[in-house]
Amino acid sequence: MLKELKQNNILLLGEPETGKEYFGKELVRGDLIYVGIDKSPIEIRELFNPKFIIDCYTERLGVKSTEKYHITYAYDLDEIIRNIFKAREETDKDTTIIIDSLSPLIVTLGLVPVYRFLQRLFAIGREKNVRIIIILHKGMHKDEIEISIRHLVEATLFLERTFEMGEEIFHVDFGKLYGGKYKRIKYHIENNKIKFDRFAI
Repeated sequence: MLKELKQNNILLLGEPETGKEYFGKELVRGDLIYVGIDKSPIEIRELFNPKFIIDCYTERLGVKSTEKYHITYAYDLDEIIRNIFKAREETDKDTTIIIDSLSPLIVTLGLVPVYRFLQRLFAIGREKNVRIIIILHKGMHKDEIEISIRHLVEATLFLERTFEMGEEIFHVDFGKLYGGKYKRIKYHIENNKIKFDRFAI
């Protein structure tokens, strides 16, 4: 089902532990550049097989990064963009960029510089035919921040976690995507993959 998604700028919005990274993995097209803002390269490689990691994490801990592309100051948006598109020049025609996650940038820098960063990123991405997947943690930000980011992207997947009769249940809401063919569908994570129950709508 996720392979049918045609949009290039995609927001994965959900609370922690709803499997945003697993959805990101299913949406990768071609070579992957993973911008790890709140994940270490070790954590990223446990789940993904990226061509490059833009390491915004390691040097924040006072340790020298061994990644080819790394950021000295994790929240330097200009340096992040420069590194992304240096790495892009070394990938195949089809490339996906995952930013995991946008939330620390917004908390540290505020919405305005991050919004401008995304505008630049999406503009360059369109020119170079790149799919860009943004992860945003629901509940960390005011509603107006989430709405602003949603207005920038072409598609938003809302990941929800609820409890029914003491059991943890996950749903993804596709909104108006797919022309209403799929709306709110139950899913679970099995062997590091998203599994849908098409009948639980």
